[in-house]
Amino acid sequence: MFKPSKEGSFKSRIVNYYGQNIQLFEKLKLYKEKLGDLLFYPSESIIKQHFIEDTKQLNTIPNNQLNIKNLLLKPVDLDYVNFRFNSNKEINLKLNKETIDNIKLEHDHPANLKSQLKRNAHILSTGGTITSQQWLPRPINSNSNISYLAVSIFNNPNGIEDMFNPELRVFKKIKSDFKINSAVQIWEYNLETNTISLKNVLITTHYGSPIEIKWVPIYTEDNVLGVLSGVFTGGDVHFFKIDDNLPKYSVVENSSFTYSSNNEIDEEISNICCFDFMGDSKMLIGLDDGYIAEYQLPFNNSESESELNIPNFKYYLSDGNVSSILSCETKTGEYLNVINTHGLRSYEYSSINPIQDVFTPLVFKTVVKPSFNYFLQSYIASNTFDTNNLVQLKMPMDTQASYIRGDFYLSCSELSNIISHPFCLIGGSDGGISILNVFRRLSGQKASHKFTIPLKLWKFAINEEEKLSLEAAFESFPVENPKGPSLERPEVIVSSLSWNCNVTGSSVYSAGTASGILVIERLDPEYN
Repeated sequence: MFKPSKEGSFKSRIVNYYGQNIQLFEKLKLYKEKLGDLLFYPSESIIKQHFIEDTKQLNTIPNNQLNIKNLLLKPVDLDYVNFRFNSNKEINLKLNKETIDNIKLEHDHPANLKSQLKRNAHILSTGGTITSQQWLPRPINSNSNISYLAVSIFNNPNGIEDMFNPELRVFKKIKSDFKINSAVQIWEYNLETNTISLKNVLITTHYGSPIEIKWVPIYTEDNVLGVLSGVFTGGDVHFFKIDDNLPKYSVVENSSFTYSSNNEIDEEISNICCFDFMGDSKMLIGLDDGYIAEYQLPFNNSESESELNIPNFKYYLSDGNVSSILSCETKTGEYLNVINTHGLRSYEYSSINPIQDVFTPLVFKTVVKPSFNYFLQSYIASNTFDTNNLVQLKMPMDTQASYIRGDFYLSCSELSNIISHPFCLIGGSDGGISILNVFRRLSGQKASHKFTIPLKLWKFAINEEEKLSLEAAFESFPVENPKGPSLERPEVIVSSLSWNCNVTGSSVYSAGTASGILVIERLDPEYN
């Protein structure tokens, strides 16, 4: 009986996923050869040597074309910050279940774990529950050894158990007098000296608790590091122009730019729940009443803030609130927008003609916010709380095979969007942080193959003494776990993940927990 070769099987899969494209097929063959056999880390030298031209490029916006204000800030001192955000934590560090160190974390004093573990990793305390994080993209040809990480946190005076506090909801409320403290932190990672330091703390309590933050996908010039955006429980999206001369600690009195969906004519209150960018010209938002709306961005735009707050269109999509939006840029410049809702269905539509286009219902809704890989033109989604699936943009209606079914509930997952490596980070409700190479399954390897098995990098837990512990031993686990998911204490939940999106340091990732602990590690062993 005829048995197809592995080459033929690989080619048929690529043609099925991406169509007939000889150049792309040759590039994916090289991708398979160079990255398919890497077990659990991206090689920075291979990415620089072979795939730098496949890295997603952003446009540079001159400072005089940003069309946003400078932040209006009130400088404060360290005592003011420490009173609202308690960064003092103690962690029991374990290796193979044996305690090797007790680490005391303090404000702006990350702990380097290289001496204890021989891993290029740091842990630090942010002082609040981490809700979101993202690394600042720098120009591809930049040789800078400095990377910047933005982290959003809130600190509830009633403790982490008060997770159902009305202030943490996105539904209709009075948009003032918030009691839960919130902030955005900017951390600086010097890859040359292998040091991490706190650059800025922007206290944002006035806007509510941060739901999600993102760097606007642009490059900036001179002393402007970038433009940070965030959606808060107050229901608005705020832009923050981050430059080098900001005070280290400050309260934000006025952001650089604000998008609000409230209709002042008929006094309707509608809160923004989520958002994503379609390049540097448009932003798509999801609302708590089931609408989506598209707005023009201020960059290279002479219109005023009030004019830009008039949407291009507003469309009713769901009888439940919009829970997440993912804008996926294709190689032709079109955007396919994946819209998840708490209604009956989720949808995908093209940006080419959104008014006349059909909003395509998807086979499943993702219960965890999806993330996108530009080079592979695929996004990670989860149709149940314990599975992870890779969805092809070309075939969103196809039911996707599960990449992982663990004995934990998935809390977050993250693909590298800008850098072209195929590694996916997975965070769980059990405190585990794992990594998986998604291209191996895409290229036809079986789930039981040793190269497709996920690796657990870290595991947070609460020990017998009711203290936070961190297990640092690597642990592999099966893709299909026969045990059902288990629940753990909320303090150990991995709440946010992010890959460094710069060529220098492309093997760096960060992972944050509900207890406010942040792990930053450079995986490439060349730098250990």
